[in-house]
Amino acid sequence: MKRIFTPLQRIWRKVLGKKEVTIDNNTHERPGVTKIPSHVVKSNQPLHKREEPYFVQIGLDFGTSYSKCICRDIITDKAWVHIPPKFRDQEFPFLIPSVLVLDNNQISHPEKNNINYPEKGIYHLKNALVLTAKKQLSEPLFAFYKRIMNPTQDEQLCELVKTFSVYFLAGILGEVRNEIRKRFPDFGSKADDYMAVNLSIPVENAQQPEVNELFKQLLKESWQLAD
Repeated sequence: MKRIFTPLQRIWRKVLGKKEVTIDNNTHERPGVTKIPSHVVKSNQPLHKREEPYFVQIGLDFGTSYSKCICRDIITDKAWVHIPPKFRDQEFPFLIPSVLVLDNNQISHPEKNNINYPEKGIYHLKNALVLTAKKQLSEPLFAFYKRIMNPTQDEQLCELVKTFSVYFLAGILGEVRNEIRKRFPDFGSKADDYMAVNLSIPVENAQQPEVNELFKQLLKESWQLAD
């Protein structure tokens, strides 16, 4: 079976303007970006005699229009771009729309990534989260949220934005973790096997304590719900 992620990694490098795709604990992986600290999931499966444990680092770039994810096997120092299975036939399958679809009071992830503003979409989740953390609920962006969700109080509006964001992040992370387990079928056969995740957001936002704390909280909740 032909592997398709190698040429897509080249596209990814070109988009980032980098020669290599790497993810590490350096908070300045890219100019203008910082990382929310890792949250870890460890295996509780029986021991296995494999020499080295798996240690997979997930780097999720939560973007305004699109999000992107790179995974790295720390032990072998090999990285790959996460390709959502349903986007494999798209022109740029590594781009994950930072949007949800609200239809008949049910939320879901879009089925295609080539439509920036799908009908009945919930857009600009990251921006809404930043404004929520800063309690700037009178910003024009929230006029859209108030119209589609019709909250009766500001607190209800904040909770809805958080809930949608957790659903969005958990959906991506659950899919990523599932793909990692497919890549490493014996993941979990060693007690020390684990995955960790970093969430990248703009430095300007991360340097604001209330924003940083909200993103940490939602990343933790999303990671716990990802499976």
